[in-house]
Amino acid sequence: MKGIRIKKQNIKKGACSLLLLCSLFCFPVSVFGAKTQKTEEKEILEIRLDKFQAGEDVTESFSPQIVYDETSGQTNLSFQTEGETEGQYALSVFENDKEKLKDYEGVELCLKNNRNEELKMNVLLSTLEETVLIVRDGAKVWLEEKDVYQVKESELGCFTVPANYDGTIYIPFTAFAQVDDTEEPEEITGIYGIGFTFVLPEDSRADVSLSAIRMIPENTAQAKTYFEITGADSVLRPRLGESTANYSVEFYNGMGQVCDSRDAVSYEIVSVDGGQAKGAFIDENGRLTVEPAAAEGTYLLRANSAMGKTAEKEITFKASWTESQKTDNGYDASMVSPDEVTEVVSREHPLMDDVLVKRIRMVVVAIVVIFLGYYTYKHNRYKKEFMKKYDKGEK
Repeated sequence: MKGIRIKKQNIKKGACSLLLLCSLFCFPVSVFGAKTQKTEEKEILEIRLDKFQAGEDVTESFSPQIVYDETSGQTNLSFQTEGETEGQYALSVFENDKEKLKDYEGVELCLKNNRNEELKMNVLLSTLEETVLIVRDGAKVWLEEKDVYQVKESELGCFTVPANYDGTIYIPFTAFAQVDDTEEPEEITGIYGIGFTFVLPEDSRADVSLSAIRMIPENTAQAKTYFEITGADSVLRPRLGESTANYSVEFYNGMGQVCDSRDAVSYEIVSVDGGQAKGAFIDENGRLTVEPAAAEGTYLLRANSAMGKTAEKEITFKASWTESQKTDNGYDASMVSPDEVTEVVSREHPLMDDVLVKRIRMVVVAIVVIFLGYYTYKHNRYKKEFMKKYDKGEK
């Protein structure tokens, strides 16, 4: 039985397939016209979408469909793995398009996931240096949907696109590397083609619409700037008192490098459906406070910038270990809430009255003082009488 973990060999197979097909189909033609505006700055390079083909790893059993709509200029890609044995299947598509990319910093995809389930994918570039690059493990990919940013990291050869996602995906060129290589390439001067690998488990489907692929130039008005929230992915929901965690915002340029920004941000914490997060709040410095009234589960932490953009991070409120601690033999050793503790003395008992107890203490102290004073007085008196009798006896 095949393992369910994504195997990089599948990604590598798709990448090699892309390189082979690109080398067969590439021919010296003029570069496809870039749909750009004439300015003094370097122009955005927009790749046409009407030449995609299935890779060698996509057989008829996967029911591949690649449909280009001339009216909308969109390409729809769909596959299915129904009836396949248990495992993960890397299915690739590619398009030959020779482009020079010197002084460009990244690629932007306008993509819609038409399925109500997450999609695992990767982007492949067949370079003029005759290498195939993919988004390397650990590299960050920025997703923007309705002015809200999410940050995804590539893991096990792919990154994840949320269910029903409809927005842009930006990938800096520094995120790309050769298969099984964790170091970023020195420079991407151009490509022979671009492709995608979709990773599907058995009995699953992929349905993606591409409306644009853009190459973004460096240091221009079109250059990208993104930001993300950094901090813990989970916070304890306390049984008593409160839990705290600190969050901050980091800004990145289009090359994926941390950069300075003076944009002010404001924070908020909401439930996944956008409602108020009961029992949790965050201040202007990014300090999150979670109280016992908060419910366990997933929440959205948001940072709203002055430029009208929002960074979003999913965090989880988890119950404290004091609520579920077990001994080796299964005995419940969790901490009991004060409300659940059996009263030894009723709260209505007179001795539970702090004022009464204080008065009793004062009376006791007064009695002790009086007793000591009386004792001292008697002791000194008897001592004097004893000394007088003693002196008379000596005489």
